Amino acid sequence: MKYDFTSKIDRSNTGAFKYDFMPEPLKGSGIVPMTVADMEFSAPPEVNKAVASAAYHGCYGYTGADRAYLDAVKHWQKVRHGWDIEDDWYVVTNGVVQALGIAVRAFTKPGDSVLIMTPVYHPFYGAVEDNGRKLETSALIEKGGRYEIDFDDLEAKAAMPSVKLMLLCSPHNPVGRVWTEDELKRMSDICVKNGVIVVSDEIHNDLIMPGYRHTTFAKIEGANDNCVICTAISKTSTLRGSPAPTYSFRTKI
Repeated sequence: MKYDFTSKIDRSNTGAFKYDFMPEPLKGSGIVPMTVADMEFSAPPEVNKAVASAAYHGCYGYTGADRAYLDAVKHWQKVRHGWDIEDDWYVVTNGVVQALGIAVRAFTKPGDSVLIMTPVYHPFYGAVEDNGRKLETSALIEKGGRYEIDFDDLEAKAAMPSVKLMLLCSPHNPVGRVWTEDELKRMSDICVKNGVIVVSDEIHNDLIMPGYRHTTFAKIEGANDNCVICTAISKTSTLRGSPAPTYSFRTKI
């Protein structure tokens, strides 16, 4: 095996949020907290080597997303997801959560409504309400342990004149659904018809179980001119909490 998924790493006294900030009676108990979404595995050896090399250089100045970085992102999306990215689509941010808030402020006005499908990753709520926008929800339907989209409700909510933006979680956190191309196409058609821009959080796009395939929302026919795609290397490469930037793709909006 190329990567080590068996060694246990002691993360105490490293500032780890989910260990060092546990209530005192639980510290050192051996309990693995299921709170912050980071892994118990080491980052890939290639990443550790690159970080060590940067540290050895010894100069920690301001850095940015240079050509090599952007080319690597472009190559990854092409090879992994079959998606060609134009150079002027990149928008680098400090994280996907921040990108959601930026998109809400950029594409809506105070008092506008933003649509989300619930249950969903909790910062989606804050990205809307903390920016002075109204929250509109469409509840997913649980059928035999599998969540599905209530398209009738989604379309009714998207048709509301106040709804200007939809925040999509794809793949979905926390229900674990990898949306099919047909589902994404139907979502896109509804939003295009009603003038609702889609911001798709695709940070988990590489963590797909065998037998399933992630489809980038921008690849859906008709969606490319009406969406923002947000993702990052943090989930894929065990780099949460690092300064690695998030890349958002504005497509043609």
